[in-house]
Amino acid sequence: MDDDANGYRGWFLKIPSYEASFRTFAMRVTLDRPLGTDAAADARLVIDALRRGAVYTAVDAIASPATLEFTAVSRTLTARTNATSGGTIVLRKDGRILAQQPVPALTVEAPGEGTYRVEVYLDAAPGNPSIPWIVSNPIYLRTDGWGSPSPVVLQPPTITQRIQGGPWHTEKDDGSSAQVRQDNYPTGPVELTFHLAGGDRSGQYAALGIGVGKALTERRHLAFAARASRPMRISVQARQPQSGDRWQRSIYLDSESRDILVPFDDMTPVGAGPPFDPALADTLLFVVDTTNTAPGTEGSFTIENLRVER
Repeated sequence: MDDDANGYRGWFLKIPSYEASFRTFAMRVTLDRPLGTDAAADARLVIDALRRGAVYTAVDAIASPATLEFTAVSRTLTARTNATSGGTIVLRKDGRILAQQPVPALTVEAPGEGTYRVEVYLDAAPGNPSIPWIVSNPIYLRTDGWGSPSPVVLQPPTITQRIQGGPWHTEKDDGSSAQVRQDNYPTGPVELTFHLAGGDRSGQYAALGIGVGKALTERRHLAFAARASRPMRISVQARQPQSGDRWQRSIYLDSESRDILVPFDDMTPVGAGPPFDPALADTLLFVVDTTNTAPGTEGSFTIENLRVER
């Protein structure tokens, strides 16, 4: 697709379906309770589990379902999987193999502080050496007072320029709708209400945009507060006017307003393109599209206190 009229350019490649991808590889999160019907509460439940490291990866194309328990009590490390035979559990310390035992369980006394993780290998797995079936998140064992007595005080970045002034505008494909609202112009919160066109995924998108001139030049971060009508992921994008090249960073939003910091070093090209140079971009876009949102979805999100920092 090359849609210069709308100012939004992209390319489409044929990739495996979500179903095929999910049947090949998956990340599993161990939750404190089953998911319910409250999307916002369920999202917080999943994020809390990710933050505490209750997660592991599994290649379902090798065998499914895959389950793993990996715990540390005092200095005793225990791993258990649902494979009953035909495989090996490997324990690594700081990346090196410390011990290995046949499935389904491994128990080892940790020899000291370090970073420990387990890998589960099945005899029938492909590759030479074979690829792991399950890989755990690490468990960190540290002595009392580790990291003391020299705490590092992180200084917040210096706010150098607000770029909330606008004018804000919308961009969208022909079948979708997008409306912008800002009651307290020019510095108040700005809201995008969108409805992506239904049907198959065919590049539907809606975007909230703002011209920033040279405001990104010699800056390191983009910062703002944001919230959404429902849990969703949107793409924060910067666009170069002459070539139409864009760079993006995905962020998560829900109904709780939160401060968001987007380092320019994290911005990656959309499609084929050079590394991000803030001096080349004159437009910021906050985009909802079918990368993370189903066709036919409607909702809204709000951006406020938009600024650049270094």
